[in-house]
Amino acid sequence: MRPRNSSLFVVLSGALLISCATTLVPKISQIVPSGACDLLPTRDFTILGSDFLNGSALPQVTFTKVDDPNVKAVATATSLTGCTDQSCTSLSVSVPKDQLPLGQYTVSIMNSCNGDCISRETGAPALMDVEAAPTRSGVTPRR
Repeated sequence: MRPRNSSLFVVLSGALLISCATTLVPKISQIVPSGACDLLPTRDFTILGSDFLNGSALPQVTFTKVDDPNVKAVATATSLTGCTDQSCTSLSVSVPKDQLPLGQYTVSIMNSCNGDCISRETGAPALMDVEAAPTRSGVTPRR
């Protein structure tokens, strides 16, 4: 006897709602800005893509340092835009400065849903940098 998968689907007033057994894998197409200056008190990003789930809990964004995967920051999206039903194309996230030291990070997004709901991009477009503030050197005043 083979096990059966069953799902609950709800339709209200003709609008399709995400089912309880939904697997919605988010996809990152761009991170704006692609870098942050170390002097800023927070790192604020808008992540563009598809299938960001606007459910009971907003997606979680994980920043993992490329040269030290033990350095991670996890933040919940602060807002979602470009939504059709519960699937959105843009999210905003803010991370305190002390959680993202200088370096390059891979970014992943995890929807709050059943199954495999984590983005899978590697390399660009899922990379961002935290960079030191520029400094001036060798400036000679004109006479």
